[in-house]
Amino acid sequence: MNLIRAFDDSPTLVSLTRLQAEGGVSMDIYVDVNERFIATLGYSREQLLGHTPTELGIWDPMERAAVLEQIRQLGVLNNAPVTLRAADGSLCPALLNAELVTLDGHQYLLTLLRDI
Repeated sequence: MNLIRAFDDSPTLVSLTRLQAEGGVSMDIYVDVNERFIATLGYSREQLLGHTPTELGIWDPMERAAVLEQIRQLGVLNNAPVTLRAADGSLCPALLNAELVTLDGHQYLLTLLRDI
């Protein structure tokens, strides 16, 4: 099984966001998500890629900012309870595991979410 297939076939919601600062504001933009992420939250890949989790309303901005700050300080976050909002407005409680990774000189956030 190759890495891309493992990413897509995972029963866990997986996303990769690129961290960047724009106008002094730090944000993360979806660059990839797996099929489980799409199916669970009800967004298409096209709706997600190039947008931020808070822009789409998936995350509460205050909760996302707090989570990003914790990850920046620790480099990793494990089993943190979070609540996501699906495209239809329903709430999705989950456990978050996230880690900062560097790819091609850019900083990314690899996020794994497990439905609870």
